Amino acid sequence: YSPQTTKAQTITPASLPANNVHTVRITWIDLINNIRFCAVPLSSFQRILASSRPGVMIAQGTFGIAGIRLASGFGPVGEYLYVLDLSTIRLCSYAPGHASIVGWFQDMTPAPG
Repeated sequence: YSPQTTKAQTITPASLPANNVHTVRITWIDLINNIRFCAVPLSSFQRILASSRPGVMIAQGTFGIAGIRLASGFGPVGEYLYVLDLSTIRLCSYAPGHASIVGWFQDMTPAPG
């Protein structure tokens, strides 16, 4: 096995129903390397994709959660748009009926200057 010899088995959004997917896990990694996800029903996921900016809002404070506390320097104000990368949809072999997708973060407030 090597990354060069293994190709990820990605699927298209249109093929989700044919693969008996009922839930899509919108997945990201936080700043302390925890895998986090938001489980979305397929019907809601399809509505997200039909929007003008397909993605979900994630509070910036979410990245400061360590255990059950919010780390210093993180607050409840601000949010990111987590833009979905449609080329990363994969079936979850460990959870029948689920698919997973990742994306990238866009700050909702423009940087000054």
